Amino acid sequence: MSEGYENVHVNRQPNDRRYLARVRRPGYRKYELLGRPRMTEQAALSVLTREFAKGHYKRGDVLMVAANPLESYYGPTMLCELVRR
Repeated sequence: MSEGYENVHVNRQPNDRRYLARVRRPGYRKYELLGRPRMTEQAALSVLTREFAKGHYKRGDVLMVAANPLESYYGPTMLCELVRR
C-alpha cells in the first residue's frame, strides 16, 4: 500500500435499492434497459444522459427498484425523466 493510506476506511453501507436507466425509441412502445442495475442514482443518470445525447431516443428515465424484488412491498419508482420534443 501507499504510504499514508493505511488507516483510510471507506464507509459503504449495504444498499437495498438499485437504479435502472431505460430508454424508448420514437414509435416504439417498449423500453430498453441500459446495462445492469446501478448502485447509485448518479451512475444510472450518467448512463442515461450519455445514451440520450446520441439522439436515437425519444424518452428516457431512471427507476429506483428493490435489490430483491420478492421482498419489496412497493413497485418501481420513477426518479427522473428526459423527453425529446
